[in-house]
Amino acid sequence: MARLVGKIALVALVALEVAACTGDRDLREPGEKLGTFAVEGKLVSTTCGKADTAFRYDVRLSREGDTLYWVQGAQPISGAIDKDAQVRFVARAVSKVVAADEVTGSPGCTMERVDTLSAKLVGEPLRSFAGAVVYRFDVVSGDCVTELASQGGDYATLPCTMTYEVAASPKSPSSGTVGSVGTRTERAE
Repeated sequence: MARLVGKIALVALVALEVAACTGDRDLREPGEKLGTFAVEGKLVSTTCGKADTAFRYDVRLSREGDTLYWVQGAQPISGAIDKDAQVRFVARAVSKVVAADEVTGSPGCTMERVDTLSAKLVGEPLRSFAGAVVYRFDVVSGDCVTELASQGGDYATLPCTMTYEVAASPKSPSSGTVGSVGTRTERAE
């Protein structure tokens, strides 16, 4: 029983320390909430073969000092705002596209995707932003070109990039879009 009480006290102490460190700060959406913005993109160039010509998605933004937060999913992505109201966000994801197969000797394919959004912020409070997002795909390990071609993939050459011009404004309640800087998503029906 003493061990259980000691463990409960230790857990309570850790919880109090975490609360003291974070205060009232919402770690999933830190800073001042700026609202939801509808982001629209148009394809400028691609070296990846076939690509969507346009996309739309929503993003929640918040700000804490000179840091802007792109809020979607489990972790917000932060970008520093410079003196010219420019911001840059970078999101990385590594995923196993095709598992290695010892029977056939296929090395499989693991790819990295890096999304980089550079934008100019307009207004104080923020009224809109415009810029470009680059989606870059590269091989981490394996034979991704052959593996993706055999799966019907469009990535003839890796690394490759897709560049989109983007513009965003506060979301109207009826736009119905979903997505994130790391997800190109068409209008949700």
